[in-house]
Amino acid sequence: MKAIMRHPLFRGSMALVLIFAIVVIGVRVQATLKYNKATEMPSSASELVNNWNSIISECEFRGTITKPQAKSDYDSVRMTIELGRPLNEFDWSTTLGQEIRCFSDKALGIDLSKKLDMYGTNNIDLRNSFSIFGDYEYSYIALYWNY
Repeated sequence: MKAIMRHPLFRGSMALVLIFAIVVIGVRVQATLKYNKATEMPSSASELVNNWNSIISECEFRGTITKPQAKSDYDSVRMTIELGRPLNEFDWSTTLGQEIRCFSDKALGIDLSKKLDMYGTNNIDLRNSFSIFGDYEYSYIALYWNY
């Protein structure tokens, strides 16, 4: 057993496994921190609207959207994204798909293309009253806070 542990191939393999584990853990921690930061409880609905509008500009969103709207400062925010075709026919590799992925990554800390089920009804609840709705038959995705 000691001879195996002293062999350079064994030591090299163990070092690679350790490096791989550290990288995987680091990526998971980074994703969790990004998600938590994106879904922090907003101090007000108008702050969230301002944040989402800046992300829309940053992602150069050219798709048809209902701009984020707040009912009142402490009530709720709703935003819809028109897909132009039913969700189950939507192609995430298009410009609009990339814009949606950019927005969802920065605004919610997730990749909507991986979270939405293209063949079912999606009611995805995130932390701090953020949620997403998309139905395979409908041609829009709705993002909500506190609805």
